[in-house]
Amino acid sequence: AGRGSPLRGGKTAGFTLVELRVVMFIISLLISLVLPTIGSAMERGRRVRCMNNLKNIGTGLNMYANDHDGKLPTVEPVPSIPVGSPPWPTLTDTLLPYLQNQTNIFKCPSDATRFPVEGLSYESAYAFLGDLIDRPTIHKYTIDSPVAALAYDFDNVHLAAGGNLGKNILYADGHVKSY
Repeated sequence: AGRGSPLRGGKTAGFTLVELRVVMFIISLLISLVLPTIGSAMERGRRVRCMNNLKNIGTGLNMYANDHDGKLPTVEPVPSIPVGSPPWPTLTDTLLPYLQNQTNIFKCPSDATRFPVEGLSYESAYAFLGDLIDRPTIHKYTIDSPVAALAYDFDNVHLAAGGNLGKNILYADGHVKSY
């Protein structure tokens, strides 16, 4: 007789309590094995979206530089702690026209604390404000553009190799690297 069909004596066959518990245990074991993998895959996805945001910011910086004699904008590195007097514009305010007014580009998907305060998730490198984008300088020494970091996550919010938290960095030549 199949499951659920009457047997002799009017009883129906079904799963016993022990069988149900074994099945539930196996399902919970499989879930516990899969969840960490799903979590790390989701973090990798957030890190990649953040890197893409920084690449777009790099495109915006290049477009800005093309319109301003090759110079980077002078913006507040950390808007909540103004350096300029009066405060300089933010990176968001300066680059929005170059990035089709897409404010989501300035929010890292892993950032839950800085965006609400600063209005963006990325700090701009204070040392290069107003410098030429293709040959940034510090203290009168020209730096090769692959070495010059122009913008990066405010905080270490991305899971990096070895389980440590790291950040994404945009370089003057347009590439983004995760550390």
